[in-house]
Amino acid sequence: MNGEMIPPAQGGFFKKAPVQDPMTGDIMNQVRDISRRLRIVEERYSNLRKNIQVNEQNMLTDQRKVNADLKAVTSEITEMKRAFMEIKEEMRLLVSEVREAVKKEELKVLEKYVNLWEPLNFVTHAEVGKLIDLHLEKREKNG
Repeated sequence: MNGEMIPPAQGGFFKKAPVQDPMTGDIMNQVRDISRRLRIVEERYSNLRKNIQVNEQNMLTDQRKVNADLKAVTSEITEMKRAFMEIKEEMRLLVSEVREAVKKEELKVLEKYVNLWEPLNFVTHAEVGKLIDLHLEKREKNG
């Protein structure tokens, strides 16, 4: 053997790269590019879906908070209406009592009668009894 290698019977040790048509290489590059772009679009779509899901959850949470706040405000308004109605009813009662109250002129007439009669000078039954007893005692002594 002269130093030459004899290639094996079925293709040898060294495989030659298959000869590609320049069009086939272009098509392969385009397929790889489209595949890469498709992965990017799918990733963006996936990220958008995640963002939309987070936004929907936030909106639901916010809606629950708004509904709870709305119930609280509605409850407070109802309570304020009830309190207002109570105050209104009390004011009606007060107005009716004031209408039934003595007028200033009537009070002046009553004051004139009281001043005329001078009730502070009236005597009580007990005082009359004592006066009679004193008078009777004086009479018995004098008489």
